[in-house]
Amino acid sequence: MKIGFWAAGHEYLKSSLGQLGDVIDLINSDMADIPKVQVLIVASKPILNRELLDNFPDLELVVRVGSGFDNIDLKALRERGIKFVRVPEGNREAVADHTLLLIIGLLRRIKIALKKGEQTRWNREGAIGEELRGKIVGLVGYGNVGMEVALRLVSMGSNVLCWDPFRRMNPILGVHMVSYDTLLSHSDIISFHIQDYDNGCLFDKETLTKVKKGVLIVNTSRGALVDTYALIEGLRKGVIGGLALDVIEGEPEPEMVKEFEPFDNVIITPHVAGHSYEAYNKMKELIIRKIKYAIEI
Repeated sequence: MKIGFWAAGHEYLKSSLGQLGDVIDLINSDMADIPKVQVLIVASKPILNRELLDNFPDLELVVRVGSGFDNIDLKALRERGIKFVRVPEGNREAVADHTLLLIIGLLRRIKIALKKGEQTRWNREGAIGEELRGKIVGLVGYGNVGMEVALRLVSMGSNVLCWDPFRRMNPILGVHMVSYDTLLSHSDIISFHIQDYDNGCLFDKETLTKVKKGVLIVNTSRGALVDTYALIEGLRKGVIGGLALDVIEGEPEPEMVKEFEPFDNVIITPHVAGHSYEAYNKMKELIIRKIKYAIEI
């Protein structure tokens, strides 16, 4: 079996995939020279559309490293009879930990505090923070990551609201399922955790009119869920009191990042929420297991 590897940033998988067949690195390959592969491993790149799929006539399975699949044309896969699997459970703990880090970082004004520390300016002006306990946190999405974040928040004394357009399961004790408008209007902090939402942006300039003044916004899910221009407008008007992004529109070289440079209440990390050594190990095991199951090795 030939396995095409096209998952930049996940090179740790290569040695494990070797037990299943010949691994062909496609990251720097010329498409004309790509051998016929049966299994294709992808991350957030490439954009796997109909045209690109035409280069893989023998493809049987596409494996998405991680949970998001907005870069993959699932309809085109189905029409060609190509199976698709992903591993959203592989890095959910890592993303949940990172989300909590960003929330607390915003509450404790960590960007200002770090700057003062680096400048050895031992004064607290502008760096006095807030506590997480008692805050109302709205989770947009209650899937693998959303549930993990909820567990952490409830254990730390937060009041958790949740809206999810797909799931109807009973939430854990301390999490209240509400409408999206209710979540927007009541939350002190709003955190996005939806991967498979196809109805466009969930937070735009209209949404901005529905939130509490000073709300904190966190996105570790998908950049396209949140309108970057709405975020900038919210920061400038003081409607958004703090912003933390691990994902943003236009990755991997988002031009809009420079627009956030003047703000001390903005934290940006380069799409690293799901990256931990523990997550890497879980992803390897899950991907090997799911490939074996999908193609009946």
